[in-house]
Amino acid sequence: MRPSKTVTDRIDCWAKQQLLDSSGGSIAYLRKFDLLYKFVNQAVNDPLIGKPPRMTWLDKIIRPANDDEYALKLIFVLICSKRAKDSSLHVLEAIVNNDNFSLDWVRHMNMSDLIELISPIGLQNKNAIDIMETFWDIHCRCQRIFPRTLESITEPNGVGTKIGLLVLYFAFGINDGVPVDSHVRYVSHAIGLVPDFVNTDEAVCYTLELCLPRYTWPLVNIIFASLGQLLADTTKADRMIQMAQFTPPYPSIVKILEKMANHYKRKDNVRKNSMMLTEDDSSDNDSVDGIF
Repeated sequence: MRPSKTVTDRIDCWAKQQLLDSSGGSIAYLRKFDLLYKFVNQAVNDPLIGKPPRMTWLDKIIRPANDDEYALKLIFVLICSKRAKDSSLHVLEAIVNNDNFSLDWVRHMNMSDLIELISPIGLQNKNAIDIMETFWDIHCRCQRIFPRTLESITEPNGVGTKIGLLVLYFAFGINDGVPVDSHVRYVSHAIGLVPDFVNTDEAVCYTLELCLPRYTWPLVNIIFASLGQLLADTTKADRMIQMAQFTPPYPSIVKILEKMANHYKRKDNVRKNSMMLTEDDSSDNDSVDGIF
């Protein structure tokens, strides 16, 4: 979905000013992205850091010869992993790498099959219902050929633009845009790739596509989301900041890394406090079992 004309006009004006700036321009943008790209790749290869659990799905999903089958696996993993706990991801991996998990099986599945499929992931209540509704919608639309347009992939409820763009690129090699999520939105602001007034996923996507070369678009989500998830882990954040301090040319991004690490630390504290309040509120009520 494209931002309103008022927003795009403002972004276009901002981008032109940046390109006219002798210290900025498209080369400066690409340098910023390239620096982060190299740093994240170096960080995930450090044995004390490693890849964040949710960013290893590309390595763990066995790719079948049929791109349509791979697209089905990808979309199922992406739908489930955003609601599942990290401890359940190995179960998710086993499900999609089972030989029975195929387009043909999905076309003939019923709701009982779907419940049996999802229950080992350990999802409860609304999360499980959301996944069942989304995948059932996919099942009802699914033919022998998986859709190859963003509009078709995102038709089912619960399949957003980010998931659609990731599936298009990694399954079919179709580069149709920048997949934006909360990590991409925050990191883009933190390193100055988008202006402060850009505050929606659509506007962030439009700005990044305007300022970065097309070949970088699919990598933005992988690199920025990896960076955000690693910095959200206090121990790994400290290690990454230390690495940047003593490894040229990364000292130039130390302050940015510290700022982002503090941001994620504050968010985590807010989340923990919210969970404590929720537990206190629910202690007076009768417990409700999950649907599985």
